[in-house]
Amino acid sequence: MFTVGELVVCVDDRFTPTAFEMCLQLPRKGEVYTIRAVIVAQHHRRHRTGGQLVELVTPIQHPPWNGEPGFIASRFKPLGISEHARNAADIAAVALA
Repeated sequence: MFTVGELVVCVDDRFTPTAFEMCLQLPRKGEVYTIRAVIVAQHHRRHRTGGQLVELVTPIQHPPWNGEPGFIASRFKPLGISEHARNAADIAAVALA
């Protein structure tokens, strides 16, 4: 399960043609993203836990999707660090340099 502010890495960037139609940008394998919102996403007509990403904001979709698309959790692996912790680590690294 995701938490808002959690950092995740994309492990699956194989999307359907429909995803390319819905989204201007899609996650790329190996890239790190920040969870902006936890949602229930529809995937192959089934509901799955998913997330919307800080780095990728997709346009609001009209019926049948109704809302901003998100991405299912199985496409990501948690890094076990929050955005706040990453920022703190970045600040500490700069301070020590």
